[in-house]
Amino acid sequence: MDCFFAAIEQRDNPNLRGRPVVICGSPDRRSVVSTASYEARKFGIGSGSSAFSAHIKCPDAAFVEGNSHKYIYASSRLMQILKDVTSEVEIASVDEAFLDITGCEALYGSPENVAWSIKDRVKNELGVTCSAGIAPNKLVAKMASGLHKPDGLTVVLPGEEERFLSKLPVGKLYGVGEKTQQVLHKLGVSTVFDLTLVPRDVLVRHFGVGGECLYHASRGIDDSPIIPYYKSHSAKSMGHEHTFDRDVNNPAAVFGTLLWLSEKLGRRLRKGNYFASNITIKLRFADFTTITRGSMLRTPTNIERVIFPSAKNLLLASWKDRKMLRLLGINASSLVRSQSVQQELFGVGNSKRHKRLVEAVDKIRDRFGEKAIRYAGSLSAYAV
Repeated sequence: MDCFFAAIEQRDNPNLRGRPVVICGSPDRRSVVSTASYEARKFGIGSGSSAFSAHIKCPDAAFVEGNSHKYIYASSRLMQILKDVTSEVEIASVDEAFLDITGCEALYGSPENVAWSIKDRVKNELGVTCSAGIAPNKLVAKMASGLHKPDGLTVVLPGEEERFLSKLPVGKLYGVGEKTQQVLHKLGVSTVFDLTLVPRDVLVRHFGVGGECLYHASRGIDDSPIIPYYKSHSAKSMGHEHTFDRDVNNPAAVFGTLLWLSEKLGRRLRKGNYFASNITIKLRFADFTTITRGSMLRTPTNIERVIFPSAKNLLLASWKDRKMLRLLGINASSLVRSQSVQQELFGVGNSKRHKRLVEAVDKIRDRFGEKAIRYAGSLSAYAV
């Protein structure tokens, strides 16, 4: 999709059309930019930047607080349009998907006709635009979809994958981040074509297994299959983050926020019928330095009484100097379904009494909202 969240807001509010639109919280609330319209991107505003810096770059921009319910509804309609074309749809994110359109020619004709049919339905039914890439594999299709945004369509025929990629800056290659790009520049690599000239063993020496991936990606080689939505129901991880309204180093507020995030995480795991084996915390300091620390649990859990102590120990070990914090996050990974879990007989949260307590709390929140009942320790959390 083309600037999906911003496009939805411009669709629904005529006063925003043609204006720089930034989706986030208010600039004075230290929020992070989720999406910026193309008008805003001309000022150098991109996803992940702070709302404060976006306000400096473009003070006349419209700063709109995101509406997740509206975006999820639009996303569900988008995915249904794609599923009407083929059942082989891999949902990559809320606004992106891969389709295997093999066999669709009988109904739609050429691959280009398939793409135009999708683009027309999205525009007519959702009122926003999307861009499509057609190629023999997922990697090149992904690269092609971003080449002529917005409302673009790019076709890469079989055998043309390497030539198509060769002229692109190496930083545009999918999977090449800022740090990888810095190392590649030291090796004299500025374009994808330059990357094809670097021997495989050199890439492996600098990047390990990632070097093999770079070697193949630069040549447009990608054998990863489409994993249809009906075969991919399991989440890989779940997490929550909180950006403080101001930098903090107050232990009560920080640990209270961590408990609140643990409550949210536990509830989300239970809703999905998941148990987590790995807990990770994320700390972003006032100077934007970011660290993550993780640990394995002895037994998978979805109970905040187990999640929080593990997260708290990680925080105690990595925040000894009490540096000012900008952001705090928690993540659960190595997820399994409840039927796969062998519980400890006397583990925390395994008593019938505690299970009834958790179920009762979840029912109260289902009926009266997430803030209806809280752990007392989380009441010291900032901006909650």
